[in-house]
Amino acid sequence: MSWQKEIRSKIGYWLVGNFFHNIFRPPYFEFLKKSLPSDFLNREICDLGCGDGSATIKLKDLFRAKNIKGYEINDSLIKKARKRGIAVEKIDLEKEVPYGEMATIWAVIHHLKNKEGFLNRVRANFNYAVIVEPIKCWWAFLDGGEPLLEKEWEELFDKTLGGCVSLKFRDNIYIFWKKKTIDEKE
Repeated sequence: MSWQKEIRSKIGYWLVGNFFHNIFRPPYFEFLKKSLPSDFLNREICDLGCGDGSATIKLKDLFRAKNIKGYEINDSLIKKARKRGIAVEKIDLEKEVPYGEMATIWAVIHHLKNKEGFLNRVRANFNYAVIVEPIKCWWAFLDGGEPLLEKEWEELFDKTLGGCVSLKFRDNIYIFWKKKTIDEKE
C-alpha cells in the first residue's frame, strides 16, 4: 500500500470520511441525472466501494432504486455509512465481487491494483453497471489511487465490458453498461 493510501485509509477517512468529495460532487450527480438511461432506473443496486454512504443515499434517490446495499473495505467508512442507514457489507473488491442486478461504482476502480480482473467480475456478476472514474490530470498526485488517461479508461472498459456508453464530464468518465441478451447479440 502506498503511503498516500495508508494515510487516507488510517487517518483521513476516519477523520472526515468523504467530506471533500461531497463538497465537489453536486455537479457530477446533476450530470449523471441528465445522462441516465431510463432502463437503469428501478433496479436492485449494489454500491461497490460505498465509502461513508453519502453518495449511496444520492444514488438511491437518483436511480429510484428498489433497494441499495453498500460494499466497502474500510471499517471507519462502514461505520459512517451504517449511521446513515445504509446496509453495508465488508468486502475486499480486489478479491471478490458480489452478485446483483446492477452495480454502481463511483471513483473506486482507480484505487484497485487489478482493474481488469475487477471489471471482468463485474461483467460476470451483474446485468447493469454505472461507473464514474476520474481522468488523470494535474491533481492526480493528490489522489491515493491511480487514475488513467481518458483513452486508457476507454480501452479498459471496451476490453472488459464492451458495448458500453462512455461520456465525459469535466475530469470524469461515466460508463453505462448493460449485459446483452441473446436476442441483442444476434
